[in-house]
Amino acid sequence: MRLSVEVPADDVRHAVAHTMRHLAQDLRVPGFRKGKVPPHVVRARMGEEAVMAEAVREHLPAWYSRALDTARVEPIDRPEIDYDALPGEGEPFRFTATVAVPPAAELPEDLRLEAVRPEATVPEGLVEQELERLRSEAGELAPVEDGTAELGQFALIDFAGTVSGRPIKDGSASDYLVQLGSGRLVGGIEQSVIGMRPGETRHVPVTFPADYGPKAIAGKQAEFVVTLKELKQRVLPDLDDEFARNVSEFDTLEALRADIETRAREAAEAQVDGHWRTAVLRALGEQAQVDVPPAMADARIRERLSQAERSLAQRGVAFDTFLQTTGRSVDQLVAELRPEAEAEARQELALKAYADRTGITISDEELEDFVREETASEKDPAGTAEKILSGPAAESVRDDLRLRRALDRLVEIATPLPPPTAETTAETALQGAGPDAEESESGSTS
Repeated sequence: MRLSVEVPADDVRHAVAHTMRHLAQDLRVPGFRKGKVPPHVVRARMGEEAVMAEAVREHLPAWYSRALDTARVEPIDRPEIDYDALPGEGEPFRFTATVAVPPAAELPEDLRLEAVRPEATVPEGLVEQELERLRSEAGELAPVEDGTAELGQFALIDFAGTVSGRPIKDGSASDYLVQLGSGRLVGGIEQSVIGMRPGETRHVPVTFPADYGPKAIAGKQAEFVVTLKELKQRVLPDLDDEFARNVSEFDTLEALRADIETRAREAAEAQVDGHWRTAVLRALGEQAQVDVPPAMADARIRERLSQAERSLAQRGVAFDTFLQTTGRSVDQLVAELRPEAEAEARQELALKAYADRTGITISDEELEDFVREETASEKDPAGTAEKILSGPAAESVRDDLRLRRALDRLVEIATPLPPPTAETTAETALQGAGPDAEESESGSTS
């Protein structure tokens, strides 16, 4: 698509004034302090054409972006921008932008969608697991009257570590409560407590890992003096009505159990609904006739790589380290991501084609209601909503809502298929291995 854009003369004048103020911050002219050079001196020093060229260079991206919003054009790649001449004083600026836009997908006239929709089921034992979790949280720590320390018990200890006789920085603590076997303490300190009695002290040798955090003691041999002061164990309440009243708003254990099962089923149904929507969208994409531009897949790949890099950085892992660890190059990773990126682009184009065919629109009232609902939890909900509704983002939100509504309709008309059973899979495999395997294979492909 080729856009012919005209920037009004007033906008050009404001752009030149802004650019001259910017240039004045860096321009050094004898007799003037830095940042205090008058505009007419900037113009005289640099020349009219140079100032205008800089103004156009600085403001062209914003003018192009505004033109896209005005023309409701969604580019899929960088534009080719061209202009014949810089504007003169008091003149508008004209340029053209050639942009790649998404192609239109073609859908079958008699569109029929089928996709697998599994049954929503609550995993066996989930209710009991949740009850045990609540029971564990409600348990209280009680002193162990007699005996030696065992795994799972809670030990109140004092410990102090040294390396070559010198105390380790932050390597000591008093009245430290640790559950034995939790792995919270370095080396074999926790393991050494097992079998001890309250009041007993042990000297524990510990070798710090080579990649241990404080480099001063990484890989070194240390000695910890550990004293067990007290042993405790968690005493769990009985699973009865009193327990239900203590951990929930329900008066009986039966009511609590029913609520856990209801919430688990709702969560399972929500998960199935999400998978169902994804399956329907995938089925729609498979029926679309369209050549996906490489730029659309490239954009999705770049976004996935950026997300991966941010996620790794939050865990303190460099992206290059991740590649070395997995034995892959960036090119290999891009090749792995491309099929799914192309499929997602095809699905988006197919969904837009369906929305166009069925005439789905989002009214201003619907858009405003959605934005105000989404921004209700913001610090300034009204201001945030007005900013979105009055800015270029409003149309992007409208487009997203339009596609969401299109998928809602597709989900309603699609035919759900049961997931294949183990018997069906085995039967199909046996059929394919028979004497008519070649014929059966060609038939199954259709």
